[in-house]
Amino acid sequence: MTNAAAIEAASGIRPMWKNPELALLRAYRHWQVDVIFQMELPERPAGAAGGEVLVEPSYRSRFDERLDPADFNSPEDVVAYVKQLPTPEQAREAIDPGAEYEAWSELVGRRQENMPDILWVPGHQAGVVRFMWYMDFGFAPYFMALALYPEVMERLFELEAVRAHRRNEAIARCIHDQGLLPLVYVGEDICDNRGPMVKPEILRDIYFPHLEYGFRPLLEAGVRILWHVDGLAREIVPDLIAAGAGGFQGFQEELGMSLGEYRELRSRAGERLLMVGSVSAVKTMPFGTVEEVRSEVERCIDAGQPGDGFVLMPSSSLGTDVAPANIEAMYQHAQTYGRDFPRAAD
Repeated sequence: MTNAAAIEAASGIRPMWKNPELALLRAYRHWQVDVIFQMELPERPAGAAGGEVLVEPSYRSRFDERLDPADFNSPEDVVAYVKQLPTPEQAREAIDPGAEYEAWSELVGRRQENMPDILWVPGHQAGVVRFMWYMDFGFAPYFMALALYPEVMERLFELEAVRAHRRNEAIARCIHDQGLLPLVYVGEDICDNRGPMVKPEILRDIYFPHLEYGFRPLLEAGVRILWHVDGLAREIVPDLIAAGAGGFQGFQEELGMSLGEYRELRSRAGERLLMVGSVSAVKTMPFGTVEEVRSEVERCIDAGQPGDGFVLMPSSSLGTDVAPANIEAMYQHAQTYGRDFPRAAD
């Protein structure tokens, strides 16, 4: 929810920057929200004074560093960087399992203490094999390196998988020991509106096998992996499921990613997928009428139900282009129609 006007209207705190943490939670309670995936703020206006949202602990290791895309002008520059990276064993040892265990415990515990009546799922904090290196290397050098030197670039994903595996061992142990929700929410932007950014054959050779290895401790511990998917991802959804994804969030149905179609899929263990979505944040919410919003809510609930494993939410963030009245209508109708639906199904 990145719409300050809607948060202020729902919370009664104006401006919300007086106490953004309280404003967010009051708004979510007003909307009778059951679960929150990540806590995202609107962009703070220049000069707006006020409080801060609870700072959540993040992970650190000696392997992490900030790269400047300006330093990478060719695929060969990327390859040179990858070749000088640590060995897999060095990358593994750079992860401190005890620190990862404590970080997950604090991450979940501190936030949940502030909102004991709403389930909070931390976003993009568990171990994942990073694909979005284009943010560090630049788009052209990175994708050219993947196409021209896949055997070298695989080393990058191998190191990421070793790190993710060790991190997820600690997270899985923490979830088990403390009886926490056996669910992690992760994802990498691998697709745009045209499809995968890299040939799926390349991904199947050098990326997805390592993604599965990184996820393995979570899967072995019975922790469900919810994957954030956007863009036209249909071609690689089976690969994501094979790597361990047990559910999906996002779904740009404008591109043909049908919620109902994916509701019929099963995890690699044969379980019904957890589906989170998918009221359109780019069509219905910003441009639809209140009645069209209600109709979209009904369509999504009809597609996601009956049965368990469905959470209704927008397909992405709701920003300043969405009228607060549409946001109110979405939540109110979800409560009414969603509550009546199981009885209607019976």
